Amino acid sequence: MGIPLISVITVSYNSVDYIEDCIKSVVSQGFDDYEYIVIDGKSTDGTPEIINRYARNLAYWHSRPDRGLSHAFNLGVANSSGKWLLFLNSDDYLAGSSVLSEMSYYLKNNSDADVVFGKIMFVSMGKNPKIISGPLGRPFSRRKFFFKDTILHPAAFTNRKYFKKAGLFNEDFTIAMDYEHYLRGGSSLKVFHAPLVISNMRMGGISKLKIFTTYSEWRKAHLKNKTASKFIINIVYLSLISKSIIDKGIKFIKKL
Repeated sequence: MGIPLISVITVSYNSVDYIEDCIKSVVSQGFDDYEYIVIDGKSTDGTPEIINRYARNLAYWHSRPDRGLSHAFNLGVANSSGKWLLFLNSDDYLAGSSVLSEMSYYLKNNSDADVVFGKIMFVSMGKNPKIISGPLGRPFSRRKFFFKDTILHPAAFTNRKYFKKAGLFNEDFTIAMDYEHYLRGGSSLKVFHAPLVISNMRMGGISKLKIFTTYSEWRKAHLKNKTASKFIINIVYLSLISKSIIDKGIKFIKKL
């Protein structure tokens, strides 16, 4: 077998509750032109034992300490060979057994794109997840992307050629590493939106402080890539933070 069309990369750490659902959703695909890579950060809760059960279905996997999510993503890139890379979180799972097969059509017909992305569904935590909202993932708008309309990585297939142009993920980012990575493409970033639901993303257990960390990294990403003047970036950053605080306040009042 030559170079696979798709590399699915899952990064995990102490994901014993959900890692098997994630793995099963990938290895059950009715599609052969892909490889599966799992990078585990030396989990201590039994995750490596579960991964090892599926070792014969994996092109590569290891369980070793890493320097965080960005570093683990980069290890996935380094140990994969596919033309397109999909980063599927360990607590998420593909939306159906034909996802990769259906997506292959759009990848083959948009080989010059830097990223081809679809949609995600938000589902609840637990072994029997229920749909909370979605699908999320509208056609790409460069203006909206500037303000935070992100390309969600569990539904995004990034061209390996883009990594060769833009480099690997920046380890200074703990949440918005994918956003910063795409920002490097600037106005020449080629994006195609496919009308497919790619993955189901579990929502819950997320720190209430995460949204503020995300906005802080949004600001850092724009400053680093000089997408606008520092003044404009700071104004937008403050407006995003203010809106988030107001929204949280309204939700709190409604609960009273």
